[in-house]
Amino acid sequence: MAILNSFPHNLQEIPRANTRTRRKGRRRPSLFKLIVAKRLVAKTISLVPAVPSLLMPKYCPRARSDRGKIKTFQLLSRQVKHAILIYNTLLGFRCLEDQVPRLTLVNHFSNRIELEYPKRQFWKLSTDFFPPLQDGITVRDLRALRKALLLSISLLHNAHIPYVPKLSTLQVTRKALTGAFIPFLDTFDYNMDINDPKVSWAKLQIEALEKVKRSLDRLKFIVDITCRPKAETPHAELDPNIFATALKEFDPPVERYRFVITYVHTYSLDLGEIIIHKTLQFLCGLVHRSFRPLDAEQTQLQDQKAVVRHVLSLAEQHLDRFHGSDIVNLSNDNNNDNNNDHASVRVFADCAALVVLHAALLIQLYAKSVDTDFSKEIVILDDSDSTAVETTDMYRDDDHLRLVADARRKAALALQELDDADGILDYRIPYLIRRRGGEDLPGFRKLRWCDSRGWV
Repeated sequence: MAILNSFPHNLQEIPRANTRTRRKGRRRPSLFKLIVAKRLVAKTISLVPAVPSLLMPKYCPRARSDRGKIKTFQLLSRQVKHAILIYNTLLGFRCLEDQVPRLTLVNHFSNRIELEYPKRQFWKLSTDFFPPLQDGITVRDLRALRKALLLSISLLHNAHIPYVPKLSTLQVTRKALTGAFIPFLDTFDYNMDINDPKVSWAKLQIEALEKVKRSLDRLKFIVDITCRPKAETPHAELDPNIFATALKEFDPPVERYRFVITYVHTYSLDLGEIIIHKTLQFLCGLVHRSFRPLDAEQTQLQDQKAVVRHVLSLAEQHLDRFHGSDIVNLSNDNNNDNNNDHASVRVFADCAALVVLHAALLIQLYAKSVDTDFSKEIVILDDSDSTAVETTDMYRDDDHLRLVADARRKAALALQELDDADGILDYRIPYLIRRRGGEDLPGFRKLRWCDSRGWV
């Protein structure tokens, strides 16, 4: 009893008091914490965003079986507002339900948006619809796709939605009900406000339609020529300017346009320019290696080498045909003799550039190892015996060594002849060239480089 009496009399009241305090804290959180938590949630998830009601993203989820990849895009603050308006407007078009992504999340802190793409098979216009056509795709499918794309562009511009068609990256899918090919529209201009009264939507619609019509008609023309049996059209020929423009617009891979370029039998400046550009782009994407190129890389190198060799032969044939003539049918203004002379010199410069590119491709294809990145200074030029620059150990066999040595010798000769003719070389070609010993070739110091903007 004495021990019990020594304890405080309010012993049982202490936990009760603490329990009441904890319950009170759970029941009545502070008003300040509620306000801060609400604003944080609104700013981060934006399902109840701290923006005007017109900019609230409306999330309409797809069916669970149709939910596909989520892609995140980093935008500016004003672009986020424009994107919300665009995708909110698109939800009102049931006919475009299978053709556009859906906005799922907006992060106003980092100005990022997330788009949900449907879980379907996609084709690429520049790859699968560029000849040779993929199995299962016909010319009729291309016509139907053209009609669907033009209709979609008209519908979007009538609703003041800034859609910018980009055929080099355009993806194609199939309609859920009919299985017809339809374009997937995801290249919107987030810099434009759909409520801006200064925008001439009718003018933008006309420009977009005309651009797509010309490009797809050009593609259809190429498909019509290349997809027919050669027995029916043994002398089928493709205009080089049409082919060069199609390469710029659709940007197909080399395994596609290698097949089409065999139908080009004449040379043009536009054709040489695009082939030089694409070959340089390919060579500058290669890195150093201590082993032979892989099978996939070997195929790409062989395809690119075949394209360069074909275009180089066309340019050489053109120079042989018009050498010494006063009329060179390469300039857009055939009435200007000065332009014609300039055009003949440009073809000569293209030949020199193509010879250097051909040598670089041979080295990348046959060398056992490559020490340089991005093909920098990979073509070593020497005015002495070219076989002294490289040895048999650097290549698979003696035949490959002789091919590379002969290509380097031709490159040095072509540059020397271009210098003697006071020609202008493409300014990107010297990136691939290195003189053994660090010295310049005879006359190489005087050789001028062509700026990408024109002739200096």
